[in-house]
Amino acid sequence: MKNFSDHIAASVIEAMSPSVAHNSPFSSGDDDSHDNYANYGRDCFVPVLRKLSKSDVLAFIRYRLSVNGNRRRFDMSGYEDFTGSVTKHNQAILDLFADLGIYDYQFGLVLDFYKGGGRLTGLDFHGDPIFKEDMSGETTAEIILAVFKHTIFSGRSARRRS
Repeated sequence: MKNFSDHIAASVIEAMSPSVAHNSPFSSGDDDSHDNYANYGRDCFVPVLRKLSKSDVLAFIRYRLSVNGNRRRFDMSGYEDFTGSVTKHNQAILDLFADLGIYDYQFGLVLDFYKGGGRLTGLDFHGDPIFKEDMSGETTAEIILAVFKHTIFSGRSARRRS
């Protein structure tokens, strides 16, 4: 399994029930099969991710960002060829982690870049900021880790979806 250490994969698979583990994208041998994530999501991945070291969580994030050996990255320029193109690109990257429940801890999650500087903001149901964090100089994986810190690792209760 290139791009993802075996011990992280083993930890994630171990946390899953036997019926899920045999269908895991980590055990399939196909490093680019990200489509199966929605089947596992918050209940399987998050408890394991909370126990991992920062470097192991970053490795997990980098694995999810990789496709055919290339890693997706946020466009941090703030400039768009056509209205909405960068926003859609960056939102698609955040959406790779939606199955973990990153959108269940606040009403809005806003990631805004301008000339390489970035700001991550979480909004409550009244539109007021819950958190604001400067993301200038951070890599895509480090920004996703900050999203985790404010959402799935925050200790706040998640919005009920069912």
